[in-house]
Amino acid sequence: MLKLSRLTMVSMALTIVSLTCITLTFGEEKAESSIWESFRETWSPRLDINLRGSYYYKDSTLKPEDGYLSGNAIAQFSRELTSSMMLHVDPRINFDTLYTNGVQLFIEDQEDRPTLTLNEVLLTWYGDSIEMEAGKKIYSWKVADGFSPVDTLNPVDIIEFMDPEKIGIPSISALKMFESVNFQAVWLPFFVPDRQPDDTNRWTSDDPEARAEFIRKFGVEPVNIDSGRALPDNALDKMSIASRLSSSTLLSGWDLAVVYRYGYSTRGVIRNDIDLSLLPLVYQTTEYPAYNLYGLSFSTASGDVEYHGEAAFHDTRDNVKEDDYLSYIAGVNYTNYDWLSHWFEEIRFVVEYAGEEIIKKRAANSTYSDKGVGRGLTSNIIGSIKFKINEDHSFKASFIYNILDTDSVLDMYGESQLNDHLEMIYGYQQLSGDETSFFGQWDNNDRFYVKVAIKY
Repeated sequence: MLKLSRLTMVSMALTIVSLTCITLTFGEEKAESSIWESFRETWSPRLDINLRGSYYYKDSTLKPEDGYLSGNAIAQFSRELTSSMMLHVDPRINFDTLYTNGVQLFIEDQEDRPTLTLNEVLLTWYGDSIEMEAGKKIYSWKVADGFSPVDTLNPVDIIEFMDPEKIGIPSISALKMFESVNFQAVWLPFFVPDRQPDDTNRWTSDDPEARAEFIRKFGVEPVNIDSGRALPDNALDKMSIASRLSSSTLLSGWDLAVVYRYGYSTRGVIRNDIDLSLLPLVYQTTEYPAYNLYGLSFSTASGDVEYHGEAAFHDTRDNVKEDDYLSYIAGVNYTNYDWLSHWFEEIRFVVEYAGEEIIKKRAANSTYSDKGVGRGLTSNIIGSIKFKINEDHSFKASFIYNILDTDSVLDMYGESQLNDHLEMIYGYQQLSGDETSFFGQWDNNDRFYVKVAIKY
């Protein structure tokens, strides 16, 4: 009953905040001042407020114990500086009940989620067939619905593991448009790692294989001690580069792309320092090995069916630290407008397969192991079905299932556009599997959740 009452309080809090924002923001207003009108014409302001509430009904000694609130407010400003130059600035405020701290405006390389940051800030110059951008940006190079082997430019905030968000990365980008192909080159002068759950977070993770090997070798459960992170420095020889060659016209009806990247793993690996006199203590330092990535992607459509795929070869520079592996995903999307048409405007199906092939394993005597939050989709079927009731309401059920380890995720949620400015998502997630499997390590984290998006 206590947990149920807290879930009720979380839902009420989200509703009250939403209604308050709507009242303050979208109620009838008196004539706006000429100053505000001038500001609107010059900067084209927008504001997005996103709120999330979760209720974990299984007990845990880790945080959050049951209820959890988080969210952000992102303002967007765009200004035309000249006929060929634009400035885009998106200040962002994050807020939650556990993990937000400090200010990181441009380089978000700290472990905490910043209270104040710049989501993006870009200076863009447009030429006749070229586009140049400098600043902090969120890129998207993927064609798959979710998991993407080639979309690796941005680090990811996975403190709330089931609600990942890309982190803007400082970069300089040049896009050249030719008659049949586009070529984009990106320079990333600063390293920014993924923002991951700490040891007190119920989404903290482990490498199940490394744990099992430790038990086999020493006969006891390891006690892991976090020794911090060893980030690559920002010297000139440590900077990252990436490029993408793409075309929508080279082969009629096909979107094709080839990707290359040299950089450092944003996920990282763990160096395990073991002193036999201190067993079962294991001192763990996160390192970020350098790698080359060679990838490709495609998408095409035939009638109501869309086909897509991605593959990337991750060539680690030091195989003592990490494997060389091929990661891939392929799938189809199908939209039907006739089935159950009395109840639904359309039904959309997505089926994908994500896999991984290890080309060269980490050295047998290596003291390194994987971060538990990475490389989880190794032989997985991914599927979803979305029922669109009308333009304002829909329901979606999606799943990920590993056919070898038999661990899985089930996510069911509804979406409601309540008016032009307010959208709500409400759902349930269930994670299942053996505790040594990727998703099974979090089988205590089933949750109900509510998300509210307010836009104006």
